[in-house]
Amino acid sequence: MSIIKLDQLFNPQKIFAQLLKTQLLNNKNININTSFNAKKIMPFKDLVNLKLNFKIDQGMFDINETTFSWLNYVDFKISNSLIYMKNDELVLDGNMTIDINDFNEIYKFLQTPRNYRKEINKMELNFVYNFDQKTTTLNNIKIDGDINNDVNKILNQYISRDTILQNRIYFKSLINRAIKSYAG
Repeated sequence: MSIIKLDQLFNPQKIFAQLLKTQLLNNKNININTSFNAKKIMPFKDLVNLKLNFKIDQGMFDINETTFSWLNYVDFKISNSLIYMKNDELVLDGNMTIDINDFNEIYKFLQTPRNYRKEINKMELNFVYNFDQKTTTLNNIKIDGDINNDVNKILNQYISRDTILQNRIYFKSLINRAIKSYAG
């Protein structure tokens, strides 16, 4: 079984991230197009089936068409992405499409009260992830094609916590606040 450790690959202190930060690969003569497949994504035990596409084309880095899943419940796809340096920090900016295969299982995991469990099939959003600060900003969140300003305000600033458990608790709470707002 193939496993990829994202916390090792994109950790700002590790060699791959440091290589990106040096901007040595920002050369119009360097072109790389590769992909990695993994059945498991560590340290996230429920994220599976990663197909990480990494491309350098004329000094521009992206991970377009990268896909992964959360068990059989949700499929994620990254597009229009760009990895770059901003204020001496490594940043990933992109769009994400989230196809929801089983919204009931998501609500069970989140422990969402039944009166807020509205059917959701697809989400689209823009995200900016700062590897150094471990912050994610979510923008232009569309749920089944519609933008809900209250949901956007709640989910705009997601900040990663120190441990997986802290992240999970924080994430569930934040998402449930957004679901409550969306359900009205």
